[in-house]
Amino acid sequence: METGGGIFNVKWFFDKSPFIVYNVDIISSIDLKSMYEFHLKTRTIATLAVRNRVSNKLLLFNKLQELVGIEDLKNNTIKMINSEENDFDRYAFSGIHIISPKIFELYDRKGSFSIIDTYMELISKGAKINAFNHNESNWFDIGTNEKLKLVENYIKNNTINVLGN
Repeated sequence: METGGGIFNVKWFFDKSPFIVYNVDIISSIDLKSMYEFHLKTRTIATLAVRNRVSNKLLLFNKLQELVGIEDLKNNTIKMINSEENDFDRYAFSGIHIISPKIFELYDRKGSFSIIDTYMELISKGAKINAFNHNESNWFDIGTNEKLKLVENYIKNNTINVLGN
């Protein structure tokens, strides 16, 4: 169902508090408490964990760290929403976000769909979505056996504690 479809399919489950969505193929030492507090302070529809890393798709944020676009490096396209700026920060999305349940009042869709496309549509209607930069934490994609093996080797050969405990 993709992330968007999965979240909206179980919207009945969520109460009135912001909730964390954490992709299952990600390991990170991100400070979720700080991210949650940041989200509560900014009162946006969503707060996206982002970082500087190689990715085919980059999210574009203005100087206030509000989402304004997406860059697809594979197809060499940029989609900007409500922004004429040429000076923005590019970050890769980390697969971790905090979402206000108000999203269900602003957007209603069923089936399989991308949450990032949903965010883009919401900002086109005036919603605010912020970046939470976590360059200082560890982040690993373990979505394939090959990637999992690389992370296992990394952990064995480094003294850092991946989970931050």
